[in-house]
Amino acid sequence: MFCVFRLVFTHLFLGVLLLGFQTHGQLTSVTTDEFGLITTQQPEGDFRCTGSDVSYDLDDLCDGTAICPQDDDEFLCSDKDFKSCETPEQMRCFNTTGTCVQLTSICDGKPDCADQSDEIYCEAVNCSSTCSFCSKVGASCDMNGLINNLGSLTLPSTIRYLKLTNFSDLQYGLPITQAEYPLLTRLLLSGNGVSAIGQRVFENMTSLRTLDLSGNKISALSRGSFQGMPRLQNLYLHDNMLIFIENGAFIGLPELRRLDLGHNKLESISSGTFQDLGNITDLILRNNSISMIETGAFSGLDKITGISFTDNKLTELRKGMLDGLSSVEWISFRRNPLSYIEPGTFDYTNKIQNLQLVEVQLNHLEPDMFRGIESIQYLSTDDYRLCCLFDSADQCSQASMSSLDSCTRLMPNNVLRIAMWVLGFGALFGNTMVIFIRCRKKRSNTRNHAQVFFISNLAIADWFMGIFMIIIASADTYYGEYYFLKAPHWRSSGLCRFAGALAILSSESSVFFLTIITVDRFLSVVFPFSRFKFHSESARVCVGITWVITIIISLGPVVIGSFVPGFYGLSDVCIGLPLSVDSTGTGTLVYDHTLAIPVFTPNNDGSLQPSWIYSIVLFLGINLICFLFILICYIIIFVQVRKSANSIGKDRKTGSPHDQEVRIAFKMAIIVGTDFLCWMPVIIMGILSQARLVELPVSLYAWSAVFILPINSTLNPYLYTFTEFIGQKKKRANASQKSMKTISTVVANKSSEHDTRL
Repeated sequence: MFCVFRLVFTHLFLGVLLLGFQTHGQLTSVTTDEFGLITTQQPEGDFRCTGSDVSYDLDDLCDGTAICPQDDDEFLCSDKDFKSCETPEQMRCFNTTGTCVQLTSICDGKPDCADQSDEIYCEAVNCSSTCSFCSKVGASCDMNGLINNLGSLTLPSTIRYLKLTNFSDLQYGLPITQAEYPLLTRLLLSGNGVSAIGQRVFENMTSLRTLDLSGNKISALSRGSFQGMPRLQNLYLHDNMLIFIENGAFIGLPELRRLDLGHNKLESISSGTFQDLGNITDLILRNNSISMIETGAFSGLDKITGISFTDNKLTELRKGMLDGLSSVEWISFRRNPLSYIEPGTFDYTNKIQNLQLVEVQLNHLEPDMFRGIESIQYLSTDDYRLCCLFDSADQCSQASMSSLDSCTRLMPNNVLRIAMWVLGFGALFGNTMVIFIRCRKKRSNTRNHAQVFFISNLAIADWFMGIFMIIIASADTYYGEYYFLKAPHWRSSGLCRFAGALAILSSESSVFFLTIITVDRFLSVVFPFSRFKFHSESARVCVGITWVITIIISLGPVVIGSFVPGFYGLSDVCIGLPLSVDSTGTGTLVYDHTLAIPVFTPNNDGSLQPSWIYSIVLFLGINLICFLFILICYIIIFVQVRKSANSIGKDRKTGSPHDQEVRIAFKMAIIVGTDFLCWMPVIIMGILSQARLVELPVSLYAWSAVFILPINSTLNPYLYTFTEFIGQKKKRANASQKSMKTISTVVANKSSEHDTRL
């Protein structure tokens, strides 16, 4: 009877005990839904919060809701730990968003976080002597190259992160099990020389959130290499030797958020490379050799917010390459030999806010090449033309120091466009007529032969300016409103160099011929009886030398282009007027963490480019000296004319030869005065600009090319030839009238005499 009672009592007690265990989750063997693993000997209270009587189960680990007063159950779990820290070997302090400390700083007796969160899990623990660092939450141990050495390690079962060194074999599995370390969320295997990953190596590592395999020698990833880690959020594979990734290599990682494949040797991305990564938000592909992306390679990655192609070998982007990146907000193509982007490439990436296109080689730009990008906020580029296409960007960080770049047409407004055509054809027509008239005119009086010869050559010089204006006006019409897309090509083109050479040839020969004409007038008026005057032979020699010098000056930047690079490309109008102070200083792009973009910081060394030095010598040196010489000569001429006018008195009415010289001198003074007034603005603006007293707008180049440089070429024919031609016709008409009057008088007198005789 006693035995029966004892047996019944025993069964009843065991039943109640079993019911109690089932109620409180204290079975010897418990299956947790959170991790899908079986743990043994985990009674309630085994995971007790630091400094508190509160405890938590495995189900509470990394579930996003803190139970412990100091967040023990969420330690090293949050996704923002990895986004705000530079490497997986750092942890983010609890109560800050940007402060990170090294994992080795945890429990070192010295608080590195302001809230001392790196020193709160530091109860004394017993660890193996092979571990250089060990605490309740983590350890760093040397494997000495042997897998089975881990069995001799003494590690707390509560560790959250583990770093293994001197461990290079992943062919046959990990030397740890999830059951031994149920709280392990971060496994660091970087820098170990691992060359390959065997099949199912990470099977049942269900609690891992971060796996770091960076800095190894892995060359290929086979299908299913990472199966068994369904909660992995961060996978670091950068700085390996990856050249091949088999389709499906990342299957079994449905929760992966960040994948870093940077600094490898990948050459292409196939359409199945990122299969089963539907939750990934950050993809890093920088510093590879990627030159080809298959259409659909990113299909299904509609949660990616950032992707980097920096330092690859992409030469072009085609439609379909980026399809699937519908949620991407930032994308980088820095340092790629990217020469072409096909319109439609960004049709399905309309959420891009940050685009980096620095140090690319885009040669062919089209107005709709970025079609689809609607909400751009930040753009980093070394090509100002992209800033023009993205005029809605809040900030365009342009890695360029040129002050000549603009987003307008070659001729920025209708006034300049119309004036360019009118003045160009006016210069061509007027100077063509001058040359024709001067060549046909036979002068019996050779007294002014030298002057006529100089004026004819001046007309030829001004005719070249008309050709220049027609070329620039035609280029403006051809390129239209999207001229800025072709501006670099235009500036470096042969036609632009030819037009610039014509403009320099015309302007400089005009200045020199005006100087020679001034000398001729000076000698004729001030020294009328001197034998030092221009005659036919000396005039031809002087004109020949002038043309040789101006041809050398105009072709110099082309012939010695290596010493004076890009002189005719210093402005859109192909003339390097000294209205800017661009130097040889370049700059660097410094990453701005506040704006999350690279910002251009100039490093100006203050030295001028040789092209600008050539321009300054030409326009502010030679031209200024010539005009000062002309001004002084005409002041002397005017003084002499005044004296002559008083001395000759009545002789002026008779039209003496000296009187003719005086009238010619006045007429030439008007011509040179107009040229002087046209060139003075360039000289004054150049001096002010080079002295850095003012910063002149880019549009002044267009205004100067229309209303300063060529206007005298248009007016000169009317000033010194057509007025003379009209004056001579009037003289002939007056002479004819005088002759008629004389004849009439003679006839009348003869008739009167005849009548008297009768």
